[in-house]
Amino acid sequence: MSRFGRTDTLWVGGGVLCAAVLLAISWFFLVSPQHQQTGSLNAEAATAEKRITSLQQRLAELRKQNEHLAEYQEKLADGRKALPTSSGLSDLLRELQAAGDTTGVSVSGLSVGAATSASASGGPVYALPLSLTAKGPVERLDAFLDQLQLVQPRALLISSTVVTVAKDGVTLALTMEAFVAAAAPTPSPSASASASPSPSS
Repeated sequence: MSRFGRTDTLWVGGGVLCAAVLLAISWFFLVSPQHQQTGSLNAEAATAEKRITSLQQRLAELRKQNEHLAEYQEKLADGRKALPTSSGLSDLLRELQAAGDTTGVSVSGLSVGAATSASASGGPVYALPLSLTAKGPVERLDAFLDQLQLVQPRALLISSTVVTVAKDGVTLALTMEAFVAAAAPTPSPSASASASPSPSS
């Protein structure tokens, strides 16, 4: 082989080597980062698509719940009557007296004690201790208890009962609690239903 042929071979080999080096440099500095960036963008797009799907499902649930908004509002109103944000003593005492009138039971000695704190996870709740005496036939006293527990709107927790049987009828002494979801109410130590106490909140 002549010297010129060997020189041509060296140039060709050098050119191929340079091309390979340039290709490697292009790969590491241009193509590979682009691949990595594309992969990262694809991963982010997949994550975003999952979030969008989850949000769409949540939105569909909320729209379905919104169809029952009136029902939820009605339940909230009933719950607020059971657990008001003010003591509402006048209304409560009238409701207890009305329960006796409705069931044909004589209600007397109705009094309200000082509020005490009651534990609750949703916020401050206070208990108002109540006591009353109801007198009448057994079946009417049963109806009176049902009226207190199931009919009248204010939630009451009966803690103790004392039954006294006499010739003129059965006397039922009740101790119970009503609850207030608010700052501590300050009713007078004792209030009589027959005296029509002034409103307290």
